[in-house]
Amino acid sequence: DLFEALHHRGLPTPVLIVAEDATADRVAQALEIGAAGAVSAACSVNALCRGVRSASSGSAVFPDGRRDDVLQALRRRRLQRYYAQSRLAELSIGERQALHMLSYGTSISDIADRMAVSPHTVRSYIHHLGDKIGVHGQLRIAAAGRELLATAHTTVPDGTICVIDDEGA
Repeated sequence: DLFEALHHRGLPTPVLIVAEDATADRVAQALEIGAAGAVSAACSVNALCRGVRSASSGSAVFPDGRRDDVLQALRRRRLQRYYAQSRLAELSIGERQALHMLSYGTSISDIADRMAVSPHTVRSYIHHLGDKIGVHGQLRIAAAGRELLATAHTTVPDGTICVIDDEGA
């Protein structure tokens, strides 16, 4: 939560996450939104210091022995993002607008008002959305839309890679 607050404020602060449970997916997600990386809470003081130095120099930091797992998770997340972006690109502008509003709980009548179209047109968009994203029913489309939108809008910063391990520490 603190990291996301710093990130949203646009502060160029390198953040190294120290976590008890630094799973590959969590580290990959943190890297995607701008963290320098993560180390295990159980790592040695020397490993933590190396992680801090690497993070402050702009290098990505991986938990001890987890680099390959994190890189695999980053690749998987990139493919998921590409898939989500491709699915969204197949939608018309009106369908994307309706999906965004529907995904955040906006009613059909409010969507129609905001888009300056009839509720029938919105229902038509929703029906076409279901066909295009492979789910049917307004609630299922809204849930799938939230997932697609969240996955498609993750950004990945450039950075170098640094492996932090505890060997010899």
